[in-house]
Amino acid sequence: MRTTKNPISLQMKPIAPHPPFRKQTPLARRAGMLRRHYGLTHASYATLVNAQWGLCAICFMAPGKAHPLHVDHDHQTGRIRGLLCSRCNTALGGFGESILRLKSAIEYLKDRTNMNKVG
Repeated sequence: MRTTKNPISLQMKPIAPHPPFRKQTPLARRAGMLRRHYGLTHASYATLVNAQWGLCAICFMAPGKAHPLHVDHDHQTGRIRGLLCSRCNTALGGFGESILRLKSAIEYLKDRTNMNKVG
């Protein structure tokens, strides 16, 4: 069992062991996470997936079986916007969910497309 120093008495006190997450099935862990983070039941998540035909709301690609669609939400309001694949969710987060940054990235790609084309 792990221990930590009690700052008051400088004696070691035991730390409670981590909960037994491994005993839950992956589906049960995911259902718990959806409920805690977004207030979604498994059925409401399935409804969102079906509403998007099981595809990412940005790239329209189907996720792999090992990587379900991520719940995209507004970090200020908590409002759910849709479901995204891992790549699009990471990209959106990388741009800080900023429309201005995303527009700037689009203009960057437009301006530099075929610049270094060989031939």
